[in-house]
Amino acid sequence: MKIYINAVLAPKIISFLVFSCFAFLPLFSQPVLQWSNYPGTVAVALDEFENVYTANWDFNPGGDITITKRDSAGNILWEVPSNNIDNTRHEVATWIETDRFNRVIVSGTIRSGISNPVNVNGILMKYNENGTLLWNVYTGEEFDGSRNVKCILDSLDNIYVLNLGNTPMGMRMQVKKYNPEGNLVWTYNDETGIGSPHNIKLSLDGALIIQARSATGNMNGVAKVDLNGNLMWNQTGIPSATIGDATCDAAGNTYIIHGDNQVGLNQSILEKRSVSGELIWTATHPMAAFRVELGTDQYPIIGGFPNVNSPGVSFAKFNSAGDLLWENIDADGPAYGLLAHAMMKIDENGAAYIAGGTLSQMAICKVNSDGTTAYTVSAPSGYPVDFDFGFNGALYLGGGTTVKFGNSQLITGSETIANKPFLNRILPNPATINETILIRCFELEKLSVMNHSGQLVFEQKIKQKQETVEVKISQSGVYYVVFFGLNGSVKSEKMILR
Repeated sequence: MKIYINAVLAPKIISFLVFSCFAFLPLFSQPVLQWSNYPGTVAVALDEFENVYTANWDFNPGGDITITKRDSAGNILWEVPSNNIDNTRHEVATWIETDRFNRVIVSGTIRSGISNPVNVNGILMKYNENGTLLWNVYTGEEFDGSRNVKCILDSLDNIYVLNLGNTPMGMRMQVKKYNPEGNLVWTYNDETGIGSPHNIKLSLDGALIIQARSATGNMNGVAKVDLNGNLMWNQTGIPSATIGDATCDAAGNTYIIHGDNQVGLNQSILEKRSVSGELIWTATHPMAAFRVELGTDQYPIIGGFPNVNSPGVSFAKFNSAGDLLWENIDADGPAYGLLAHAMMKIDENGAAYIAGGTLSQMAICKVNSDGTTAYTVSAPSGYPVDFDFGFNGALYLGGGTTVKFGNSQLITGSETIANKPFLNRILPNPATINETILIRCFELEKLSVMNHSGQLVFEQKIKQKQETVEVKISQSGVYYVVFFGLNGSVKSEKMILR
């Protein structure tokens, strides 16, 4: 029996999504601290083998950006400096990402001086999985005052760099697109002036969502730009007491969160705007929200503080019509009261996470997809900046140190997967695209194949005495084969296509 699958990988829309829990897959207990070590980082990126990449920098004359690779057990495999040889300058890391082939992309800013440093230029670097520099490019002109804020990748490994750059209108927000070889494809200049660049995301409808904040005063701005560098629409001068956020659903509607700037109205405003940017509705909530992401049902979830005067973590979810579905005002409970919120993400089950900190700890707070409290876990030290999802419910958190929270027990109901014998094999693995892959089906009830974003691309009941399934996949990437045993056991294996 031959089965041919024409699988299309979903874009890297939010940071690296991991196949973890579906209805038929194992559930995981609350994670525990597995390791915490130096160096810290400005962001966290994982590859397909759950190696962990971080970037930090040295604030000294001749200071370097240093990229560190760890395995999932926290062992440092290599550390590579950027080899700055100019003692009048130092290099500042701003973000790190990995592509489909486990190559590492780092954005940064070159600065001159120590007591009062000035921005010289932006820099973008790419390394292979062994730490060898493949290329580096300057994203601005010498001493033009530009600085890089963040870089993100699309599904074809094109790189989009958000920066503050020197434009014909003066210093404005820019986005620069580079191909995987480091060649500049286009530059988008913010002609309207939405503010200083703060964040950039890939939207579900295949565009860029950029959020900005005014350099003076309390104003936010949002722009939506297509992947060819054309402005679709923007919104400038949004009065807001808080730094806002934006995200976009698959239909092209954009959800924007900002704070009500009217005196005495300490609340958050969630806006829904159409594909062309027209306002559809607004909804308010008394929490001080400044993050918004989409659940797995594409309904917006906002996150922030309980109110403008209280620390802690709060979440609320709305439907596409702006109706409140649920709220959790004290998600991190009385033991914490997290400050310095750094990042909000949604996992493949629709659970929401916010990273925050105390005066001495980094932490992650999770609520389930129905808004009920799941847990808050913490580790020393410093404040968090980013986190990412690992395999089997693991969480990797970066900031003052780099941390892994892993599960102490893997639960499948009555017994653990580790006690289940399996004789299934995927051969060859890794394989090349369009190569015939032979999957053994010993004592299976059915077989499923998932892509890297957790989408079901194939499911097949196994006939009695059927021994193998042959699969061909035309797109490179990471897939997961899920085996459902006749005895009720479940196991998943990673399948890599190059």
